[in-house]
Amino acid sequence: ICIVLADGNQQFINYAYLISGKFLVEENKIILEFSANLVTLSGERLSGLFTQLMMHLPKKICCVDHRYNSVAETNGFIINQIEIK
Repeated sequence: ICIVLADGNQQFINYAYLISGKFLVEENKIILEFSANLVTLSGERLSGLFTQLMMHLPKKICCVDHRYNSVAETNGFIINQIEIK
């Protein structure tokens, strides 16, 4: 999965290293635990993305500045913040 940050920097992490995922509905967050990284996705309408992630479908996840939410091309979800540790 390729993760594109708001500044354009990208990081690729193989799905084979995905250990677990959490969807925190009230916080609009998805937390993905990889063997060497913890990825937190924050945004809107994330339930569909969580389902796709369980099936290892998304190839690229892009962060969009919240100012562009109304005009952003989406797949039903919007990611406004990505944190990789």
